[in-house]
Amino acid sequence: MPHFRLHRVAWLACLLAAGAGAAPVAGLRLIGVRSLSAGQSFEGTVVGGLSGLDYVAASDRWIAVSDDRSEHGPARAYALRLDYDAQQFKAAAVESLIVLRQPDGTTYPNREARGARGGAVADFESLRLDPADGSLWYASEGDRAMSLQPFVRHAARDGKFLGDQPLPERFRFPPNGEAGPRANLVFEGLSFTPDGASLWVALEAPPATDGPLPTTVSGAVTPFVRLARDGRVLAECAYPLDAIPVAPTSGRLADNGVSEVLATDDGGLLVLERSGVQGADGTFRFHVRLYAAEVGSAPMQKRLLADFDRLRPDGADNLEGMAWGRKLQNGHTTLVLVSDDNFNAAQSTQLWVFEVLPTADTAAPSPKPQRQWNDFFAGVVHDERRIAGFVGPYGWLSNYFECPVSYEGRAYGSTEAAYHASKFPEAERDEFTRLGPDASKKLSRRKSLDQAWWDARKERVMREITQAKFTQNPGLAAKLLDTGDRELEELNWWGDKFWGTVQGEGRNMLGKILMEVRAELRAGHQP
Repeated sequence: MPHFRLHRVAWLACLLAAGAGAAPVAGLRLIGVRSLSAGQSFEGTVVGGLSGLDYVAASDRWIAVSDDRSEHGPARAYALRLDYDAQQFKAAAVESLIVLRQPDGTTYPNREARGARGGAVADFESLRLDPADGSLWYASEGDRAMSLQPFVRHAARDGKFLGDQPLPERFRFPPNGEAGPRANLVFEGLSFTPDGASLWVALEAPPATDGPLPTTVSGAVTPFVRLARDGRVLAECAYPLDAIPVAPTSGRLADNGVSEVLATDDGGLLVLERSGVQGADGTFRFHVRLYAAEVGSAPMQKRLLADFDRLRPDGADNLEGMAWGRKLQNGHTTLVLVSDDNFNAAQSTQLWVFEVLPTADTAAPSPKPQRQWNDFFAGVVHDERRIAGFVGPYGWLSNYFECPVSYEGRAYGSTEAAYHASKFPEAERDEFTRLGPDASKKLSRRKSLDQAWWDARKERVMREITQAKFTQNPGLAAKLLDTGDRELEELNWWGDKFWGTVQGEGRNMLGKILMEVRAELRAGHQP
């Protein structure tokens, strides 16, 4: 393991930092994933760059901070409403805006405006609510090239500046430019301890004086520091980062670092590791893992809770924010994560919701799970000629795949929801915008339908919705083009011989539409 310089007094404090409390998180169960509409506008800003998240229990809302450097609106945070229960994640929406302000009351400038009026260009990466009064704390990574120091600041709920958190000198950029924190790898995680008396601050990767960065061969260690409200260092711990999990294309970039931390009731921390690996086309694929880390060990010991590459065929986007959520009816709490889309059309703002399973639940025998749409089944073929069965790594071809789709003036969470909504009059369609794919199908079956009218238009609707899916989500369009000339067949086990095939029989209308859309994309124009 790389060398790590950890101050002896802080190291001893780290060994004593773990306190008694509730049992640690034993496991997680994914409830659902939703995405905000790409490029969504809200009160004169572009919603994106969401890098930090925390929960306001009193209003059942989440506050998400953006890392926008005032290029798409003033430096800011948003209040989000998330509609979910133990069965499904139904909807997510932006409800209000909080403009964060500098000590003099002005908004944070962008790079160009700073030359005229001074101030700090913000790069907010984490946000927490103060357990004492609900005020805000947020961290900025600073900008080494512009000699702007990283900081942790305290603000009122309306964004008004209240104060700066004193920080250890070694986490400041030195004037000689040779030591100290690395550029854009500074304060990435914040979390108050359960008693609210102190604050954990996590660096994304080790400072230059502490050791090398992770590689595809070896990991690294990065410091977590626990600060009293007056700035005293109460503990400093060495967190072991994984090696970069996948090698990038030759000449391209890859990294791995901490993107957020969250204190648990037993004195430990949940730690989100996020790796970005660049492909030949310059786009990044993200590999995200969530660990439960023990504070009272040196270096910290960690246990894998979730590998996001295994949770969905396309993994996760650039997850950077993490917070607790509301309790479910069974008394279990929830965990919510948000991704930073980097204001990039090829990415998305994802929200993931998990049920947190305590030890007793994971020890109990689980009932046999029902077959899911994305499970492999007999007959599936994925080879150089044919993709038969839209499951596993090709689950994104399915209408059940969750992605934002706008159709006829409404925003849906999947093509399945948009398709079923289109069966009914305008006045009955709004409720489908709040439902997942399976819930949309079940709702449509409970409604009265003019079957002759629908049969006459359903192929046109499916084609238009499929076009919308791929033209509105460039990342999915790129995947569709990557299938080349392979035959796309909606092989299925649930008996649909119109849109797909069953044991070699069926019209495969969805597969044909997908291949037509692929050809149109290849021809270089949107359908």
